[in-house]
Amino acid sequence: MTDPHSGNFLGAFAGRSVPRAILKEPMGIKRTLCMAVICALPVANAVSAFEASSSATGGVAGAPQVRRSTRYYELHSPTLWELAAEFRRVAGTGKVPERYGRTDWNFRLDTDGQFGTRTSCATQPVTLRVMLTRVLPKASRSADFSPEDAAEWQRFLPLLTRHEMQHDSIVVAHATAFFREIEGEGDRGAPVTSIDHCVNALLERIGRANAALDSTTNHGATDGAVLRAIRAAPREGSPPAMRW
Repeated sequence: MTDPHSGNFLGAFAGRSVPRAILKEPMGIKRTLCMAVICALPVANAVSAFEASSSATGGVAGAPQVRRSTRYYELHSPTLWELAAEFRRVAGTGKVPERYGRTDWNFRLDTDGQFGTRTSCATQPVTLRVMLTRVLPKASRSADFSPEDAAEWQRFLPLLTRHEMQHDSIVVAHATAFFREIEGEGDRGAPVTSIDHCVNALLERIGRANAALDSTTNHGATDGAVLRAIRAAPREGSPPAMRW
């Protein structure tokens, strides 16, 4: 993936928007890369049950339908130093992204005559469905960690998760605000644009907000979402300890 903050549509993952004017098709996908990611490693303990957003759930006028899931990928090293090296070996190879955590999101804006909402995006009622997947690391040999490594891993994961939750909140908040805006325009009889127009407008809006968060926090680093891996103290005569 060439640009972690560029909009993509399902089936187009080259890092740029590819509009498709087809109703009842998945219309937009976005991937935000946060703190470092692996997505093509074997996935462990995928959580397939979806969470419902308390502020934006299915069937509520003026709000998108939101579904959430979490996926974990495994790293197999017995120390954080080796785990960081393991990650570095596979990150950026083309098969995996560059950072430890990621929030994938995509949305579907389509017509639904039975349950849809009148908007300025189409002459037919429409629904907006937002799907989010949080991708996080799992240390399969964390039981072998030293007390210092265990403490660092337990410090790092909540901060990484919190950063990903910020991206989640951005997506849901902007999708909700956007849907209420186009609903209001529909109620006022504003001219109808198109599904494509609305998709591109929402992609741009969420993309800017996610990019601003990562710019402000350096992908979560300024909030502490940085893994500090220190090599164990060397024996006498060995080279000094190093830090990633």
